[in-house]
Amino acid sequence: RGTGDDRAGPARFDDDNRLGRGGGEQAQHPFHVDALVAQLVEHDVTTALDGREAVALMGQNAYDVILCDLIMPEMTGMDVYRAALQRATPMNDRIVFMTGGAFTQRARDFLQSVPNLRIEKPFDLTHLERTIYEAADIVDPK
Repeated sequence: RGTGDDRAGPARFDDDNRLGRGGGEQAQHPFHVDALVAQLVEHDVTTALDGREAVALMGQNAYDVILCDLIMPEMTGMDVYRAALQRATPMNDRIVFMTGGAFTQRARDFLQSVPNLRIEKPFDLTHLERTIYEAADIVDPK
């Protein structure tokens, strides 16, 4: 772990300002995802555009921690969790759910039924990093 001296000032992350970077037909990450990845310089980060891509990546790689939005179009974080649970080597315990607080009763019930950590948006980098290390320690205690 480095000193972090080369980082910009405090950053808060929320998906309420989803402004695409523009450019062609190719799907792109909203700018907040790119900003988040840029802040996590001490971590090897893989991003997925949606839940389906995340599930496909889980089939190809092992991850220490998976940050997953709870509410997403087409495939929710709940669906990603179920897919991670069904793998030959389950990865559901590695998921940290990100929530904006406004979600359905079904999502509330789901969060109450699973032991996974969660982080409320907006969040700052310090809180996110603490949560990442806590989640990694749960999966692989030292």
